Parts: sequence; structure tokens; C-alpha cells
Amino acid sequence: MAEGQIVKVCDDCLIGGYENHKLGFLSGEIDTENFEIFEREIENFFGEEDVIFECSELDYINSAGMGLLISKCSSDKNIVLANLKEEVNDTLKLLGFDELFTIVKAPVFREEQENIQLTVDASPGSLEPTRKKVRNLLQKYSSNKNEIHQVVTSLDETLSNIIEHGLKFNSDETIELNLCIFKNGLIIYLNDEGEQFNPDEHDFDLERFLEDNKRRGLGLYLINELLDKFSYRVTPGGKNLVRLEKKFEE
Repeated sequence: MAEGQIVKVCDDCLIGGYENHKLGFLSGEIDTENFEIFEREIENFFGEEDVIFECSELDYINSAGMGLLISKCSSDKNIVLANLKEEVNDTLKLLGFDELFTIVKAPVFREEQENIQLTVDASPGSLEPTRKKVRNLLQKYSSNKNEIHQVVTSLDETLSNIIEHGLKFNSDETIELNLCIFKNGLIIYLNDEGEQFNPDEHDFDLERFLEDNKRRGLGLYLINELLDKFSYRVTPGGKNLVRLEKKFEE
């Protein structure tokens, strides 16, 4: 493997949920022959921030390579390994090393095209113009009508829930949208100061839904089915932050 090709850096790539981590890509086979290169690149890569490595192209890593990564683990530094191949992941688990890292499956968004901020009033009347604006925006980047419809539908359901349940139709309140559009998908962040909620308390059950005269609970199920990922957390400042992720077909 040529020098400089073990640890790759992509400045305009992102893995949702790990925006504050430094992102690197591990690839190929890491063995005795190229360990010195790997060691030098790892030393140059690590700094003060937490890191995440995208590993879908990592075919092999020997004990020296594992040991180097383990040496970088500490109580105040989080190392995330994303999209490990099954055989590499199984080896880490067998050795018990999976407990030292955070191991996840997560899509990689590449080559950011546009970053758009929108402010939406907490009123049902704001839903239609927001749908139209986002639909027109996405048509610049995707010709797949199904993908666009799925994103717009999921966003509308999310906004509707926030407006009704979080902000109680208070039109003086607003929802801040941040649309990060990449070459292969998008991430939408929704930020508001309404009531907090626990998505785990809203698991969808079809039989219960059919028996429920109120017909509630379908929206969150729909969002999770149409998107690649839905997540919610409360920020340190006490605001609600929802993240919607959708990868485009390539």
C-alpha cells in the first residue's frame, strides 16, 4: 500500500451523530510491512478531539495495529469504529477489545453541497410553505421523486409533532432547521425549546393502533421507516434537538 493511504481524511464528509469527532478512513490491510506508516499517520491524526474511523474498507488489522489504537483509548477520549467488516468486528469481540471502543453502523455523508438554515413558526400554516421550499431545494440534488417525497413527508411529520405536542401551537415560538445536503444524502437538524419527549415511549404497535380510536402514534413509525435514522436528544442548553438522516441512491 502506498504511503499516505492507510489513514485518509475527508474534510467535507460527516457521520451523523458524530459531528464533533474528527473523521478518518481506515482502508486496506494493516500488517508488519506497513505498520510504521500506519503508526506515523495515526500519531499525526490524533489531537485533542474525539475521533471516529470509518472502516468499511479495512480488510485486516494485525495485533500491532490493534495495540496502537488501544493505546490511544483513555477515559477522556472516545474512539468510534464505524462500519467494520464482519470478520474484523468478530475478531475484536472475540478478544474483548470491542469494550474499549464504540462500535457503530452509520452512513457516511460525503461532499457537502449546501447548508441551509430555515426558521419555521410553530403554526400549522407554516407546514405547506416549508414542504414546498424543501421539495424545491432537494430537486436540485436528487432526481429520485420517491426519495424527495420520503424526506419531505418525514420532515412534515416531525414538524407537526413539534408544533402540536412540543410547542402547543404557540405561533410565537419557532423551530430552527438546518439542512446539510451532501452529494449522497442529507442530514436535517431541528432545534426548538418546547416540551421534552422520550421517543422510546412511542413504539408503534399495529394492533394497538387499530384499536385506538384516537389513531395516534403512526407519525414516528412512519419517520423511522422512511429515513435511515431518526434521533433525539436534549442539548446542554436544554433545547430539543432532532436529527433526520437520509442517504440518496448512488
